[in-house]
Amino acid sequence: MGVTAITSVSEFESAIGTKENIIITFTLKDSRNAQNDSCEAIYPLLEELSGKSEGLKFYKVFINETPDVAQKAGVDMMVLPAYKVYKDGKGPVKTAQGPDPKDLFDLVFSV
Repeated sequence: MGVTAITSVSEFESAIGTKENIIITFTLKDSRNAQNDSCEAIYPLLEELSGKSEGLKFYKVFINETPDVAQKAGVDMMVLPAYKVYKDGKGPVKTAQGPDPKDLFDLVFSV
């Protein structure tokens, strides 16, 4: 299925307004800091999970490219990656932050 990039506030609003179950990962792209290592490490896992999780659509937001989207979503940009789950146009109904892949697994398999 793959992970779709959200590149604007309007794309974000459109994604969270659908009746689908979605998970959005807020992360960094091509940045040279300590947080970036944990963000880049999660990309392959996101792709793998998106192919195994029926009924859940995956999105990603690169906050260094679209900080307005992260702000609109209420993401604490000091603790990344961050995950938010939206169900049936409502939410976020579940959230997690930090580099532990277990948090991502727990969110994906609880939807």
